[in-house]
Amino acid sequence: MLPFELWLEFEEMEQSEDWDPTLDYSNVIVTLDDDREFTLNVWTYDFLQIARQTEVSDGERGNFTIPPDLFVKELTRECLESVVAELLLTDGFSHLAGAGFGISFQKPWVEVWELNDLGDSLEVELKREIGTWHPLDGKEFSILAVREDRDEVLVDFGQGEIAMVLLTGSGKMEENPRPFTRLFHDLKTFWEEYYFPEKERNQ
Repeated sequence: MLPFELWLEFEEMEQSEDWDPTLDYSNVIVTLDDDREFTLNVWTYDFLQIARQTEVSDGERGNFTIPPDLFVKELTRECLESVVAELLLTDGFSHLAGAGFGISFQKPWVEVWELNDLGDSLEVELKREIGTWHPLDGKEFSILAVREDRDEVLVDFGQGEIAMVLLTGSGKMEENPRPFTRLFHDLKTFWEEYYFPEKERNQ
């Protein structure tokens, strides 16, 4: 089983003296040793009834409730560590359709928010370099991460599609096939096909 770390929203919040860990909900982030991250919306079993009563009294959905990613007995670190460990043993994360997938980027990758204004500069440079032939042309996109060892950026565009683009630094529109670009269906595919295999090779 992969080692993991948990970030628990309820631990970051100041709880009242009468807070009941069996009657609440929380966001949970699971970070695995292979840098995958899963963001989960977790409810306790007993909170479901509270949610239903709230929806009905507010005049919202009367015939159904949109469920969370996971139900648990109680919101305690001990309970959630046990649940996550069991999910990892049974590959249960693959069945949590609503769980948000992410990557806890490690060197040589750096998340763009850590770079302050440099991220904005790289986005401007990318817009200058892409020509009408390029898959990012005319698309709204955002840079997720940057490689420190070369001018390569990871871009989210479209419906969660991912592009890995090697910038030339020319400051002008390039001709096909520059800037060299590799496309991935989504972030999970990028992790499976590129990020994790490279991480293993470099260990």
